[in-house]
Amino acid sequence: MKFTKALIILGVLFFSYALWFSFRETIIVGVHKEGDAAYILVKNPPLLDSTKLKWWKEKSKYINENYHIPVNSRYGFILIMDYGKGYQLLPSDKRLSSVYPSDYICFVDMKTRINCLYKNWIMSISNKADGELNIKIKKNSYTLKKDGSVVED
Repeated sequence: MKFTKALIILGVLFFSYALWFSFRETIIVGVHKEGDAAYILVKNPPLLDSTKLKWWKEKSKYINENYHIPVNSRYGFILIMDYGKGYQLLPSDKRLSSVYPSDYICFVDMKTRINCLYKNWIMSISNKADGELNIKIKKNSYTLKKDGSVVED
């Protein structure tokens, strides 16, 4: 009886946490442009490929208008990254540590030494020759067609 109650309580807690986690708003906390690349840093990134694609479709116009990042430019790419623990000082190269400087990207447009972010990319967006977008999410690749539909490559 006690075991069943404990399982029910754990199930309710897990379900509540999963529900809260899935409804967190993804927030853009930083944008950096370097050459032909744009880096968009977000808190609370979407978890599933489908929600990441939905987020991009909903926010791409906002990103273009507010951060002047052309979504359909001929060159370059957009990299969406998890803000994670935020900007950090580039760690020194320690042979016994599991953290290496190459695990970080540092933004030269920031005038502080605390300008590095752990590389945890969520998705990348680049243009195809026909004007459609190529979206890569980890090992999966998608095409965002001109009509707004998404096809897995």
